[in-house]
Formats: sequence, structure tokens, C-alpha cells
Amino acid sequence: MAKRSTISGLDELAALGMMVGGHADDKEFDLIDIELIYSKAQPRKVFERIDELAESMKSIGQQQPIVVSADSNGRYVIEQGERRWRAAKLAGLEKLYCVIVEPAEDDNARIIRQLTENVQRDDMKLAELSQSVAALIKSGMTVREVAKRMGKQESYISNLNHVAELPKPLAEAVESQKIQDPLAVRKLKKAYEEYPELVQQQLDQWADASASEGEFSAPITRAKVTSFVKSLEAGEQQKAAEVTSPVERKRSTKQPSKSKTDAQFYPDKTLLPRGCKLHTSAPVSVRVSVGGDAAVLTPGVVPPKGKLCVTMDDTGEIKLVHTSQVVLLGVFG
Repeated sequence: MAKRSTISGLDELAALGMMVGGHADDKEFDLIDIELIYSKAQPRKVFERIDELAESMKSIGQQQPIVVSADSNGRYVIEQGERRWRAAKLAGLEKLYCVIVEPAEDDNARIIRQLTENVQRDDMKLAELSQSVAALIKSGMTVREVAKRMGKQESYISNLNHVAELPKPLAEAVESQKIQDPLAVRKLKKAYEEYPELVQQQLDQWADASASEGEFSAPITRAKVTSFVKSLEAGEQQKAAEVTSPVERKRSTKQPSKSKTDAQFYPDKTLLPRGCKLHTSAPVSVRVSVGGDAAVLTPGVVPPKGKLCVTMDDTGEIKLVHTSQVVLLGVFG
């Protein structure tokens, strides 16, 4: 049975209220036996660093209440805070401070509430998020309904729905958090349907690069995926031009565009900006700043006059910028 919390003073009550949103006088705080609290199936499946949180709770106790709703049997269903509940059980705590809210109308409403909380905190892996959204849509909800109730764009929810089921190589990349952008995954999924071997090769190259960079490795960004997909499309156009019959080539008086014939690709198959050429360079790294954003001069690339070719740290995008935009930070061997 729930027991009225012995909160010491208005300051502590107000602090707890701020932790869960809203005003303290709008919420009911209780100290509840941990054995009366339980979890239903929820979107989030992986709870990281439970041991660390449990050790913290042993030392300083519970610092933030969990949110629960009462069921019809005198017990309480977790609405928010399952990680804290799991850590508290591991730490051997007998009671937990809880905020009691009205129960969700149905399981879908409860899942959406939990999804929204984790998305707002950026605290959920793409694999879990996409599978939960797909389950809601399979249950009869529309993309528009899910988007409206989660406060997200329909395109975002649609992308999550489309990447819930992936071919094995892409699923492994998502599970290992090598790539977490739903639009980027959707683009790779579409590319895989047409070019499975090329996509597999690119994933292997990205994995090798990540392994060599260790803890400093960058994720597979949307910019990297977009460049790779464009290179596939450019390759198909070039292939189609190569199989044109001699008669058709003779009849054609139109010169092929420079972008197709002179296209240059980086070793990882990223399409370089027009005008850039590859060359063999010394193994040095030239760090620069472009408009305040960190970057590196793209090694092995000769840019056109007055320009520099840079690879942005945050997106991995290869850009052609004017020399006046670049500030030299240092050269490293």
C-alpha cells in the first residue's frame, strides 16, 4: 500500500515537482513499496549503465522520482523511470518516491507517452524507436496520428516505420549504433534493394574506418550516405553511357556533361565537388575552421584555384570553400 511521503519542507516538494514537469501542487507524491511497482512492455529495451546508477543510489539515495499510475489491484504501473526502478531494485532499496498520474487510456497511449519522453531526452536507440512506431501503426494507428500525438513531423514517423525491418547488414549497423539517422537508413535500405553488393562494400569500408579511428570514430552521417547514394547514381549513368551502341554514339552530337565524364571519387566512393582532382599526398592532417566549424583539408585532393576542399568534422561532408572562409588551426603528422 502506498504511504504518504515524508517530504521535508516546501522547497523539496517544489524541487520534485520541477523534476517531473508542472507544479508540485498539481501532483500527488507518494513513497511506495518497490514490490508494488511493476513494468509493462515498453518501447525501450536496453537500459545502459544500470550498475553505475545502482551504486549511486546506494550512496546518496533516490534523487528523482519515477512516474507511475495505479492499476485496479492496488499496484502501480511505471509510466516514466523504469531505469531508475531497475537500479533501485539492484541497489536493494525498499521504497521509491513516485508521482502518481492518471493511467493512459490504453496500451498505445502509454507507449506513445513513453516514446515521447525518451525521444525528448534523446535517450532511445533507433532500432527500438522504429520497431515501436511500426508496432503502433500495425495496431491500426496512422502515421499522421502517431506524429500528432508525439509532436513530430509525419516524415520523421514515416521514416521510422520504413526502417523497422532491415536487411541483415543494415540491421547490424543500426543495432551497433554505427548509424542512427532514420532518413539515412531509409536511403541505404532503398540503395540496398538495387545494389546489395555495393552497399555491403561501403558498410565494410565505413566499419574499417571506424575501427581504425577507435573512440574518435564518427558515426555514419546523413551527408555520408547522401554522397554515397549520389555516387551510385553517377556510376549507373556512366555505365549506361558505356553500353551505348557505336551507331548511337555516332548519331549523338551532344557532348557529355563535364559532371559525368570528369567525376572524381574519393577512396570511400564519396563524390568530390566539381573541379577537384585526386593526387598522392603526404600523410599529414591539416586542421582548419570553416565559419567556426571544425574541419580538415581533404587529403589527396587538388581543388580549383582560389578554393579549398575540406571534410567537415560534424557531418563528414566534403565541401569546396573559398580560401577566405578558412582559418588554419594546425598541421599534424
